[in-house]
Amino acid sequence: MSGHESGGRRDVYKYTFYAFRSQWRKLPEAERHAGIQEFLGVIERHRRRMEIRTYNTTGLKAEDEFLIWAIAEDVERVIELGTDLANTDLAAFLKVTHSYLAMGKPSQYIPPHEHEQAPPPPGVSKYLFIYPFVKTKAWYQLPFDDRRAMMGGHTATGHKYPTIRINSG
Repeated sequence: MSGHESGGRRDVYKYTFYAFRSQWRKLPEAERHAGIQEFLGVIERHRRRMEIRTYNTTGLKAEDEFLIWAIAEDVERVIELGTDLANTDLAAFLKVTHSYLAMGKPSQYIPPHEHEQAPPPPGVSKYLFIYPFVKTKAWYQLPFDDRRAMMGGHTATGHKYPTIRINSG
């Protein structure tokens, strides 16, 4: 996955999907509100050290209700965010339904001159579409030129839609 780079920095991306446990909805409204405020406070404190985007996924997937996308310079910051969120009162009422960790770097399939134009920072769009793209051992056993051609087709399709930012590689 190629991503946002700045001065040679390789960013770490963490996508964490959550759902509320059924007990959450049975709590008094004031208790739910306080739990959400504490959780959001942790996110705001960490925004000083990393980029964090949140997305509502309610009604889009049966098992998810919201997503936190964290973009950090190193994995330690991501771990600190996760730890601090897990220590909130709200965490007892949350279930992590999906969790993905990735590192951004220039794609080996795109010529270096195309990397010279820095991509916009991740997460500036109202919507985020994520699909896990796993390159298996069989993928890497294919000749490099075949892999490059396949990735070229992948990015060419994405480039037909200029308002959609591709974040893969």
